[in-house]
Amino acid sequence: MAADRTAADYRAMAKDTVDKLLTYEKDTRGWKHIKTSDGVSMYTKNSHEFDGNIVKLEYTVNASLQELLEVSFDFEWLKSFDDRLEILDVVEVIDESEKLEIVYSLSGKLLLGLVSSREFVILAGTKPHPEKDGAIILHNHSIEHPKFPEVKGRIRGKTYASGRFMYSAEGDPTKVRCVEFGQTDAKVSIPKVVQQQIAPKAIIPRLAKFISKAESRIKEERKTYGVKK
Repeated sequence: MAADRTAADYRAMAKDTVDKLLTYEKDTRGWKHIKTSDGVSMYTKNSHEFDGNIVKLEYTVNASLQELLEVSFDFEWLKSFDDRLEILDVVEVIDESEKLEIVYSLSGKLLLGLVSSREFVILAGTKPHPEKDGAIILHNHSIEHPKFPEVKGRIRGKTYASGRFMYSAEGDPTKVRCVEFGQTDAKVSIPKVVQQQIAPKAIIPRLAKFISKAESRIKEERKTYGVKK
């Protein structure tokens, strides 16, 4: 039962997610290139975890690893420009050293407004890459939590093993190369082919906006603090 879970249980769940992400990272077969725009390349393939696609996104951010980590976990800042996020709150801290947290989110409409609001309860955290020095893995997946039972009239989406690999760009510690994997079941009745057509128009502009906002913020902070390493 979710109510009986311990910190050790959550760490084990996080490890399982990271192990899956490491498999995705090494898997070079079957990815279909969908679109490259605004510095973001998008690929998809069938997910092994649910009847949908896993999405891979590749991009570079003008930031150090530490700078990108800081903005990625600044939820109030993220909500300030992402109008899709109505609620994004940490509801429980499991392990501060790895930022292992339980996060509740409530979205606005998804897929260009074709899908109504969805809620998610996520276990998220960070982990050093076990094979690449200095690289960091941000990981997340859906869980059940006693404080947030499903409520009638509100649709609970589900995120399967997802995350972002962050590597310092070779020869330039002020740039981060990112490879991101996402697989979310938003519990929609829209035909799969329509979802696939809409996804690039919804995902790439949102990510490009995050990159632009992050780079602008970091550029201003560097005037005061220099490059954070």
